[in-house]
Amino acid sequence: MTTIDRDAARQLYKVRGCLETLVVAEFTENASEDQRQNLFSIADRLDTLAENDGVEVLVSVKNELYTCILEGSGNAVLIQLFVQINNRIGHLRRLSLSNPGRLPETQKEIRATVEAIRNRLPDIARQLAQRHVERAGAVVISSLDEKEA
Repeated sequence: MTTIDRDAARQLYKVRGCLETLVVAEFTENASEDQRQNLFSIADRLDTLAENDGVEVLVSVKNELYTCILEGSGNAVLIQLFVQINNRIGHLRRLSLSNPGRLPETQKEIRATVEAIRNRLPDIARQLAQRHVERAGAVVISSLDEKEA
């Protein structure tokens, strides 16, 4: 595993924010009704998770959620780029999600984004996805700072 420093993490999350906002907008505009219902079901499962379920369970459900959103976006180039970034920051995502108190915040952020998708509001979904990535990135940067101290 390659070590990612604070600056690289900041850059990766900045790019991820750009990609994630686009993918939720594309999903909102392009997903089939079956894909939408699948997303709502996955989001409901995410809401039932508790911190004692463990980071790997949370990562697994979030990966399902992102897979659903990516497929529903209908944008093959976006899917490829998002997967590349996601693979690079996999251990940073675990760092963020293992931070005490981050799970309920993640659940609220994802739920708000999914509600915007449900209501077919791509611009709002983009804004909420951006906020989610920014908050996750801030947690990661803070955790990296603590490790370096």
